[in-house]
Amino acid sequence: MSFPPEICGKIAAFLRPGGGLQRIAKTHKSVIRREERDLVTLSKVSRMWHTEATRVLWEVVILGWWGAGWGIDREAELKLELLVRKGYYRHIRCIYIDGLRLGYPDHPSLLLQVLRDASPLALEEVMLHVIDDTVNDVRHQIESFVKGFLILDIPHLSYFRLEHQQMTSTSLSKNTSPFSNVKQFLLRHPTIEDLDIHLYPRSKPGLDWGLIDSAQFLPRLRAYTGGQSDAAKFLTWPHLSAITLYPEQPHPSFSLNSRFISYIECLGVVPNVQKVELCWGVLFRGDVLKVLTDCFPNLQELSGLLIDQNSIDFLRSLSTSQKISYLPNLTHIAVTDANSQISGDLRADKAVIALPLLFPALRRCTRTLRSGSSSASASASDAGLDLNQRLYELIGQEEQDRYRRLVRVS
Repeated sequence: MSFPPEICGKIAAFLRPGGGLQRIAKTHKSVIRREERDLVTLSKVSRMWHTEATRVLWEVVILGWWGAGWGIDREAELKLELLVRKGYYRHIRCIYIDGLRLGYPDHPSLLLQVLRDASPLALEEVMLHVIDDTVNDVRHQIESFVKGFLILDIPHLSYFRLEHQQMTSTSLSKNTSPFSNVKQFLLRHPTIEDLDIHLYPRSKPGLDWGLIDSAQFLPRLRAYTGGQSDAAKFLTWPHLSAITLYPEQPHPSFSLNSRFISYIECLGVVPNVQKVELCWGVLFRGDVLKVLTDCFPNLQELSGLLIDQNSIDFLRSLSTSQKISYLPNLTHIAVTDANSQISGDLRADKAVIALPLLFPALRRCTRTLRSGSSSASASASDAGLDLNQRLYELIGQEEQDRYRRLVRVS
């Protein structure tokens, strides 16, 4: 029995769910490999299936040099060879170049050739992760590739992530050609809607953006991920609705709530942002919620706050304390246990159930557990759902309506 190409294409696409590179970055490698194996198997059924399965398989390309061992480098080499020799680059919609060390002399030219050939066709999303852990005699290859990439024109580019990770005492200079061209690259790509920039550790905060305005620089930008100084530049962009904040330096002092509160207070009122993710280690506190409410009055989704013992005490006191509420439009909050002791504390479950008292519009809460093993996390999640239902009954019959919210433990 044969199917028309459209049906074959939809069936093949079902084997690799949508979501692009952001889904890939959050999905375990074993799942990605299984999807690739299934598509390869499907491509062997017939000529028609080969055409459609191959197209779906090469729409998302992951080239990984992150990790030790010959196998990882060899896999990336084989994919590069097929992209060039078979012409599969014409299918690429998303490409993730992960852990690029450029230890082999052919990498820069092959990678640039693939990107140059794919750019005018279907390429929409690019993630580039450069690791600076090489010796000086090959460092020029990294500079050559970064400089070559940043002069490309990718007319359909909508998502761009650039990450440079310094692993050595001597590194690429962020004040010379490779990274100084980032702004010019972005200026040539007004189609970008989602931008993620990481250059760390930094000797000074942020990139040198100079004078920029939303009319000419990334006018379609709706989501930004990066350091706090860079993020502050884009908060007034009219279409920006989501931000993910990182501290400038991975240092314990930047995890202090006081530093975070001071930073948020300086932002003023940002009514357009509806989703905030904090990668900062900020603890769940009343003073933190207050500054977030003042800064983001229309916030609907918040993630990244940590639950510790003081957070539990604060939440459990709500039933007896004076009525107070924050973030009136918040419908989804995601919290993370500060440590494994919190995950094993029954009081934490009771505290999470009290969240609707603080957020009147809350409909969903995601709680991430801390555990020593994945199997323990899975069992805790399974037990948590039943446990939460019992906690609903413990709260009190008169407040059942306020507490009936979907609480999902993950």
